[in-house]
Amino acid sequence: MIESDFQKMLRAYIYPQIEIRFPNKNLKNYVLTPVEVIIAGKKITKVIRPEIKTTTDQRSIIGNTEINWKTLGLSPPKRFNGLITIDESINIKFVLNIKNYEQCDLTQK
Repeated sequence: MIESDFQKMLRAYIYPQIEIRFPNKNLKNYVLTPVEVIIAGKKITKVIRPEIKTTTDQRSIIGNTEINWKTLGLSPPKRFNGLITIDESINIKFVLNIKNYEQCDLTQK
């Protein structure tokens, strides 16, 4: 029940995915960098410290950020007169795996 309210709040039927974009293509391991998060049709720019891991065939960008519902113009759903609530913010954790990363301008150090 609360999950369907959550999906309605985010308009998941129109925006089924959360998009993560890096305006700065020259990422460095654990160095502050802007990230654009597109959720519920709204773009929020945050600053994160991504972790960059490299293997022989791919590079991974790992990060997380927190967004307050009010920033999105939303208020979290409540059930049973507020007995069941959702936190005031959403924590988004992501792992982006890039194959053929030689073609990308991602600096590890």
